[in-house]
Amino acid sequence: MGLDPNFVELVKFPCRNLDGTPIYNENIESKIHEVIKEAFLKKQIVVLHLVYVSKTGMESPFRAFIEKLKTEYNEQDIYIVVDASQFRCSKEDIKIFLNNGYIVILTGSKFMSGPPFSGK
Repeated sequence: MGLDPNFVELVKFPCRNLDGTPIYNENIESKIHEVIKEAFLKKQIVVLHLVYVSKTGMESPFRAFIEKLKTEYNEQDIYIVVDASQFRCSKEDIKIFLNNGYIVILTGSKFMSGPPFSGK
């Protein structure tokens, strides 16, 4: 039982070089577009994971790009999952994500006065 592994295809878009320097640019946006178009040609559902404010302050891919994608592919199966687990964003950001229909991941981290490892 379970999900057929042939049904899932994971495509990674690294946002850092091996030396840790950021590499996010329009080229990555172009690659994401290509993968999405190919997925839709195959009649696949797209789940795009947005890391929203990492420990080092990175956002990848950029929210403006995600909003553009959501508008462009409005009627197709594209789901945006916002990883806001560490809650390094405002309550207003969370409201915006939810109002846009995004799936938002949150935890009860120490930052939010929750017990250690309460997100697991």
